[in-house]
Amino acid sequence: MVAMILAFFSNAIAFLRFSTQQKVGYLLTVPLAMWFIMLVVGAIKGMERGLALDYYTNAVIAAAFLASGFILKTSRNPEN
Repeated sequence: MVAMILAFFSNAIAFLRFSTQQKVGYLLTVPLAMWFIMLVVGAIKGMERGLALDYYTNAVIAAAFLASGFILKTSRNPEN
């Protein structure tokens, strides 16, 4: 889990440094924020409650992945 979080963080930083793909960098921070929310809720109200948020946070993460894929596709093929 730690390696996955570091991978998302480093990719988000790399995308944010380049001005042409900053939207993707912002969208890559969405999973990090969702996992952080789950961790905070789990620390405050118990891990069962934090893991129960998985249903809701996965929908937000999926929407961010779909949006980043759409952005990458349209930036690669501007005529489509």
